[in-house]
Amino acid sequence: MKELAKGCTNEDRDLLPFASTRNTARDIDAVRRALGEHKISYLGVSYGTYLGAVYLQMFGSHADRFVLDSAVDPTVYGPNLFAHNGPAIAAALRHWAGWVAQHGDYHLGITTDQVLSTVDRISRAATRRPLQVGAYLVDIHLLPYVLFAGLFDDSDAAYATLAAPCRR
Repeated sequence: MKELAKGCTNEDRDLLPFASTRNTARDIDAVRRALGEHKISYLGVSYGTYLGAVYLQMFGSHADRFVLDSAVDPTVYGPNLFAHNGPAIAAALRHWAGWVAQHGDYHLGITTDQVLSTVDRISRAATRRPLQVGAYLVDIHLLPYVLFAGLFDDSDAAYATLAAPCRR
């Protein structure tokens, strides 16, 4: 978290003490009050499930319908949130690599293991220096997130989008 905070620009640094889930829940309730609503309905996914749970703890009497889809475990929320997800993420990456291998127009390899080896080489290259991907620079800190976020959806379209920057 300290490393993340270092990345904030000086003009934003003063806001950091106020950037918390509990304060965001307070902001949601302030919007509810400003709209003159007695109760609100809410749909939360990923972090939004944690935010919704915190809102319910703080302002449960103002909740109407709350849907928390794919809820995160509040006891592990924070920097170690995904610490136990390694095997599932590795399996999702392997599944994507198999899909890529079957669609040879991405030039990442013709077998699952070759694609995974290419991903490993890309990771090592991003460790040395950021990689240009379209208009973006992807470094070793961003690459795992790009891969992780791209594996949430295992549809052909989502898999193609994740592999697209490698297409020649």
